[in-house]
Formats: sequence, structure tokens, C-alpha cells
Amino acid sequence: MSLILLYAIMIDGIVGDPKWLYNRIPHPVTWMAGLLMAGESILNIGRKSNQTRRILGLVWIIICIVFCYVSAFIIQEYVEKWDDTGFILALLASVFLAYRSLMDHLGAVEKALLKNNIDEARREVSKIVGRDTRTLDKNAIARASIESVAENFSDGVVAPVFWFLVAGLPGIVTYKMINTADSMIGNRSKRFEHFGWASAKIDDVANYLPARLSFLIIICAGWISATGNIKSGILTAYNFHHKHASPNAGWPEATMAGILNVRLGGPRFYQNGNRKDNAWLGIGRDVEIMDLIIALTLINFSWIIILIALIIGAMI
Repeated sequence: MSLILLYAIMIDGIVGDPKWLYNRIPHPVTWMAGLLMAGESILNIGRKSNQTRRILGLVWIIICIVFCYVSAFIIQEYVEKWDDTGFILALLASVFLAYRSLMDHLGAVEKALLKNNIDEARREVSKIVGRDTRTLDKNAIARASIESVAENFSDGVVAPVFWFLVAGLPGIVTYKMINTADSMIGNRSKRFEHFGWASAKIDDVANYLPARLSFLIIICAGWISATGNIKSGILTAYNFHHKHASPNAGWPEATMAGILNVRLGGPRFYQNGNRKDNAWLGIGRDVEIMDLIIALTLINFSWIIILIALIIGAMI
């Protein structure tokens, strides 16, 4: 599987999510979201107790997980019978990796900030974060971008790689279903608080090891590239990861905060006007544009580390 995954990562790194293709056909994640919300629109309505909503949410996410796993298993079995090169399987797996799309999105924010085009930077960052970006200044935009690249490196790169190594195409497809469910119904809004409870908990379990692997990879990337303060990255991760609202996202975000010697997190506003007083991660200075550039460099080195590890694994 290491060789197939190596192909997949290289395809994702080169091609990413081609707009010409997904302008014509929906991305598989869009199909997953449609399946998820179709069931939610039926099960999460009416006068039901909170406990009933939790049970129904648990049943529905299990059904979605089983459906995705079985479908991917059948596809993998079929593909392996008539393609012994592994290329088609790698092509399918690459769809569920997000390195190139992540770097493209964050690169657009970086470019806008360097041009001092704040309105464009706000528009670009709004595509990758859930908070209200209309009043963010340069520093806040850079901070939100660094938080996003750190968390999404774990969720969109490390975790899919991990689950493909564990269970092949069914593993990476099932993980993507879990992660999509957490993003869509795992939040604490009034509508999803109880129905999405199981999805959020399952996502926490699925990301437990990948988040901690992300911490190690980013630290290694900082050491290899001689970028930032490695000791501070380690200490900040251990001392601040638990202050994050997520039991997993705190690891890569706090690591990045420590290496860059900045503070991430903190209070933020959302589209509905709600303010969330999230804890600060780190004890450093405020974020600057240059920190975003360094953070993207660290993620590039982190991706190369994964690539090298897979090359070594394929040779063994």
C-alpha cells in the first residue's frame, strides 16, 4: 500500500482538485454531504427528545460509514482485479487528499496580503474558515490562515494517509465521510447539537493518532528546515493543546504557534454575530504576514517528509 499511496500523494501534489473536472461532476465529498444531509433532514425533525436525536444521529452516521466502507471495498476489489499497476487505485485515493488544494487556498491569501489587498485576502480566507472575516485586519487574517493550514494539514493530509495505510481505499473513504459529517453536523449549533453529537465523537477518535503524528511531523519539518524554535514548538504543544476546543486540533495548531513564537486562537466572531472566547495557544507575539509564509514553508517540508517516508516504505 505504501507504493500506491506514494502515487496518490504525488498525483494530489501535482493535480489537486482540477476545477475543469469538478465543475462538471460533483466531488465525492459533495456526494457524501448530500447523503448525510438527506438522512438528517428526515431524522432530525419533529418533536423528539435530545436523547432520541442523539440515538438517531448515531444510527445515521453508522449507516453512512458502513455504506462508504462497503462501497469503497467493492470498488477496490474490482479495480485490483484488472489493474495490477495500482495507478487507478492511487488516482481514486488522491481525490481524498487535500495538500494541493490547501496550499492553493492559503497561497491565494498570502498573495493578497503581500499585495496589501485586504478585501481580497478577506474573501480568500473566508473560503477556508468558518468565522466572520469581514472585519479582520492583516494580522487576524494571517492568524486565521495559520490556524487553518495547521489543522487542515492534520485533517486533510495526515489523517487520510494514516487511514489509507490502515485499511486501503475503504479506510480513506470512510475517514472522509467521518470528517465531512463532523464539519457539517458536528458543530454545537442548536440544530445539530444532539443529532451531530455522535459524528463529532467519532471524528475525535478517528483523528486522535493523526493529530499527534502531525505534531511530530511539523516538529521534524522545523528541525530539517532549520525554521523557527523547535523547543518552543514541543513545549507549547504539550502545554497548550488541551486549551483548544477540539481534543485533536490543538496539537498541530499549538505546535505551529510555538515554532513561530506567536499566539494563535483567541476570541472570534461568526456570521450570526456570536462571539466565541477561545483560549490563546502560545505566549508569543501577534501574528504577522511573514509568519504565514513560514507556516506554509513548514507544511511544504512536512509534506516532503511524508513523501520520503512512503518512498522508504515502498523500498522495504
